Amino acid sequence: MILTRSKLWLLAAVALLVGLCLPEQGQSFTYQWRTNGVPIADGLYWIGTATPSLIVTNVDTNYNGRALSVVVANDCGSVTSIVATLTVTNGASSPPLSSTIFSDDFNRVGLGESWTIYNGATIGIGVGDNANMMECDGSGTLTEFASWTSSPMQGENWNMTWIQHAASISSTTYGTYVGMRATDPTDGVTVRSYAAAVGYSTGSVGDLFISDSSFNAIKSSVALSPIPEASDVLLCSFSYNVSTLTFYVTNTTQGGSLTLSTNCLDFGATYLRPEIGYPTVWAIGGYVMIDNLAVRNTATTANSDLLIGDSIGDGYASTDATNRFFGIMQKASAGTIYNCSASSDMTAQVLMVMPQLLSYQPAKVYLMIGGNDIYHGVATDTWKTNYLNIVSNFTGRGISVYHLLPTPRTANDLTALTNFIISTYPSSYIDTWTPLVAPDGHSLTNTCDIGDGVHPNDLGHLRVGQAITNAYGKFP
Repeated sequence: MILTRSKLWLLAAVALLVGLCLPEQGQSFTYQWRTNGVPIADGLYWIGTATPSLIVTNVDTNYNGRALSVVVANDCGSVTSIVATLTVTNGASSPPLSSTIFSDDFNRVGLGESWTIYNGATIGIGVGDNANMMECDGSGTLTEFASWTSSPMQGENWNMTWIQHAASISSTTYGTYVGMRATDPTDGVTVRSYAAAVGYSTGSVGDLFISDSSFNAIKSSVALSPIPEASDVLLCSFSYNVSTLTFYVTNTTQGGSLTLSTNCLDFGATYLRPEIGYPTVWAIGGYVMIDNLAVRNTATTANSDLLIGDSIGDGYASTDATNRFFGIMQKASAGTIYNCSASSDMTAQVLMVMPQLLSYQPAKVYLMIGGNDIYHGVATDTWKTNYLNIVSNFTGRGISVYHLLPTPRTANDLTALTNFIISTYPSSYIDTWTPLVAPDGHSLTNTCDIGDGVHPNDLGHLRVGQAITNAYGKFP
């Protein structure tokens, strides 16, 4: 079996149960995954080590040749699966990153201050049989949710995992969405989010759903097979990679798994990712229990490069992900580069997610930020101080920072930002301003403008990308 560096699922086959007697009422099978014959536990490399499905993550080429197997047991005995040999392709020789950004096992009485409840949502810690789990009691609206506000994150490489089951199946048990919720930092209102759910209402039991923030644009799939019962424990994984959203669910009680994937641009989005997001649970309808919720950074290569920017770095309104200037950087780069840009980002938002950015353990950072600060009237001394703090967070840890001059904007003169970068960092800036500036010296030239005076079109992205890649050989 060949496993790439992407997160993959290794499923326990039904055939493993041959030779075991049927369990009596109330009994169940147990599972223990092993590598090279040694039992393993959940951690940085393995998730689900006591379930029918194992997630293999963050492995590098040092894991080539590992023998994976699972022991399935009940009161009548045990059987060991055949061995699957792990082969990692395109693996990095550098150590894997510390990937967990957020996790919650809910093993307490109250939900806690890190969770913020919105619009009167009935979300808390369950009691009795539902103790030590998040209990979501939805009333059939789309506005009741809880967000974990202590771990903001941004970027195009994340994965959420959780375990869930429902109390019942009925016409009003719509389910619970889990995902990443973001609001525009400039108005605090505009929402750009992605979420996934398993259906529990009559007629859609076991269907998978991926939704945008409006819950109007929804991608759905046929149901899991066999159709899950309300009490079945479902292991869920929701991932974001560049512009692809993938929802994977396996039924650890009855068996069976299903995958639903879509491109966020299919929702009509002109941006590729939300702004700074927070792990969020929406209580849509009925009782649903959530447990072991975690968010991980799925970038796996340390000593890589990062692009940090706003909607321009994100590739707003580009015709294809490969046509953004980041796509051009990727194609020309000899190493790995990750995009941590997000629409509407300002210098303050970059500082908010600095712990996550540092978790990438980058070797180099390409920084294009500050244009939105001027656009929204942030005081000059404030954005300058924020910019300096962003840079010092990286350079103080031995990480090189290369400064991309802002692309011109017609409605806002960004020459103050451009001159600040040139004068402060004269030996480490890349001129991504001049190729797009109009004859007036500050506007975005018409030939590179999508029409809003702010965002470059494909030609503009090409020119920015060329300016950056031409500078690759000029810096260490």
